Amino acid sequence: MPAGMGRLIALHKLDVFIVGIDHRASVSETKTARLRDLKALDKLSGRLRIKILGEMKYPVNEAKEANLSSKHGLSELLLEGKHDEAVLDGLQPPRNLRKLAIRDYRGQRLPTWASMDSLNCSIPNLVVVELEDWGSCLNVPLFSRLRSLKRLRLYSLKSVEYMENSRYDASSSSSSTSFFPSLEELQLWDMDKLKSWWWMEAGAAVDAGQRTSSSTSSTEVQPQHIQPSFFPRLLKLEIGGCPSPKSIPLCPNVEELQLVRVNKELRVLTTVVMPREGASRLKTMRIADIGGLISLPTDCLRGLTSLTIGDSKLLDLSSLAEVFRSLSSLESLRIHGCNGLRSLHGGLEHLSSFKKMEIQFCEQLDLSAEDKEIGMPWKALKGLQSLMLDSIPKVLVLPDGLQHLTALRLLYIMFNYELMTIPEWINCLGSLELLQITYCPKVKTLPEGIRFLTSLKNFDIYGCSGLTERCRGPNGDDWPKIQHIPKVSV
Repeated sequence: MPAGMGRLIALHKLDVFIVGIDHRASVSETKTARLRDLKALDKLSGRLRIKILGEMKYPVNEAKEANLSSKHGLSELLLEGKHDEAVLDGLQPPRNLRKLAIRDYRGQRLPTWASMDSLNCSIPNLVVVELEDWGSCLNVPLFSRLRSLKRLRLYSLKSVEYMENSRYDASSSSSSTSFFPSLEELQLWDMDKLKSWWWMEAGAAVDAGQRTSSSTSSTEVQPQHIQPSFFPRLLKLEIGGCPSPKSIPLCPNVEELQLVRVNKELRVLTTVVMPREGASRLKTMRIADIGGLISLPTDCLRGLTSLTIGDSKLLDLSSLAEVFRSLSSLESLRIHGCNGLRSLHGGLEHLSSFKKMEIQFCEQLDLSAEDKEIGMPWKALKGLQSLMLDSIPKVLVLPDGLQHLTALRLLYIMFNYELMTIPEWINCLGSLELLQITYCPKVKTLPEGIRFLTSLKNFDIYGCSGLTERCRGPNGDDWPKIQHIPKVSV
């Protein structure tokens, strides 16, 4: 960013403002913009991204002189780059801000304007907050009092142990009317040291049995001990790479849930199911521990429309047979990263009405071992309309059972490096409208049966060196087999 930006006092829009020295560039510091150049730009509005490169000579003074709090027209502010406590303290956002994102913060403490309950006073109208790559900071602001906050994303906050470090106050923070009253989406990812939601002083006024130890100066409080605290409007919850917390405040209205690389005691049943009611509003779920799925009552399963399973210890689907029987509303199933899975037998046949399935990154899955005589489980999936087979190393040939998928409209065969051929029975897939073959280098030719796929409208080939030239019109050897297809991408 060139020097002299501070003279543009009538400037209304400035998407990005870059300060500091980029040591990769041959530009002297005197010719680059400073934070203080923002001081007179009080007419800025909309979105502003401030990116700090390298070091600044007088970072504290410059941050204060930027006078961000006077930029009342700003609605979104993104601060990124290497900055410490003093710099962030000086970059206090304007009161009317709606979205705040801070990345790569190096300080251990929160700035004054965000510490304790200050955020609720300094920026009360925040709707979206995103914090990313805070390697050293020990705390996060008290977000639960922000009445307009709808989306909170915390990613890679490596030193945070508790979401709320203030003394627990049963008259305020536990009340469902003041605890995240508007929050609709919560994402907590890669918070390695996170222990629990609350920290409280020993001796605080809570019911007996809530303290884990009376002999220590502080104690963790598990959310089930301090009900009725819960997220009254939360619809989407993602927790990943947080191995310690055993529970979080209840989320009875959540419709979309992801639990990946979390404590085994952090179960769906204790997270989204209202006590005594035994039901939930879950529509979409991604889970890495099938134990949490099996523990759900039938009433919770009936409303699921999309399910992703990513349990690396799962060997077959027989343990999920009862679960699958209850998934009467399921439309989409994704099996992702189940590296121990060897067979699809034992469960899929109970999902006769679902329409979409994706199988990805399953290193031990051998589809050729499925029962060829009766074609199970594929024969039972007559309503399946979309199928993806992605990164399955043991796929040498497509299973014969796939020919029973007469309703199939979309077929994606991707990154199956050992796949040798596309079978002649592909002509049985009379409803197929899209066929994509991506990075299957050992597939060298197309079957004659593809001529009879008269419904096929799109045929895509990528990364298949031997096949590509054969399918390139008008002289490719396989071009006569596919020339009837309206759109061919090679």
